[in-house]
Amino acid sequence: MTRSLLSRRALAASGLLLPAALLAACSDPAPAASAGGDSGSGASDGGGEGTGGIDTSGAQELIRGTADEEIAALLPPEIAEAGVLRVGINGTSAAPLSFLADDNQTYIGSEIDIARIVADKLGLEFELKLTTWENWPLKLEAGEFDVVHANIGVNEERLQKFDFASYRAAFMSFLVKKGADFWLEDADSLSGRIIAVGNATNQERILTDWNAELEAAGKEPAELKNYSTDADTLLALGSGRVDGYISPSPR
Repeated sequence: MTRSLLSRRALAASGLLLPAALLAACSDPAPAASAGGDSGSGASDGGGEGTGGIDTSGAQELIRGTADEEIAALLPPEIAEAGVLRVGINGTSAAPLSFLADDNQTYIGSEIDIARIVADKLGLEFELKLTTWENWPLKLEAGEFDVVHANIGVNEERLQKFDFASYRAAFMSFLVKKGADFWLEDADSLSGRIIAVGNATNQERILTDWNAELEAAGKEPAELKNYSTDADTLLALGSGRVDGYISPSPR
């Protein structure tokens, strides 16, 4: 996702632009750790025995792109002159999007890999900056980043302020505790249940609309709970404090 400051033409030329976007609001986590490093010994297999070998080490081999002068020529002068692409990521996100490596200080993930490739394609240095879901809109408007890669979905309200470049399909899904004897899929299935959902998200808007449908039909609406991190949400789900959690499925 990007602001209009970063040319849509430049992103389109790099093959990464499709119409897409998001909204949110102020306080950031610790300074960004390096997302770089050469491959070396100690790389871990996060996929378990018999899998393809998912490297979750901080020293993993980075996926890189090659500069394209024709595309780079489309950059706004202020970004081209700075020579760096400042990319905001959600420091409280989860795998495989953006998360801490095994060294507990290096941020890795598909969002970061894609952002680095874009910077390479534009002939720019790559600077990673951490933010939170609540803060990315304010920080982007304030010019603290040039672009945000944070699993941001498109809606009309966000499109009034931001320009978007989508790079993967977005699906939403419900997560319930293993062994649950119920199925969540629509307004009726949520009636009377406690559902965790991210604040100021598209999925929260869906649940709000479904609650309105339930109330109009004289049925009990769902109780919505907001948590600041996925870890807090999963703890609440595992302990039975919420019945389910709706979020984008990171495919």
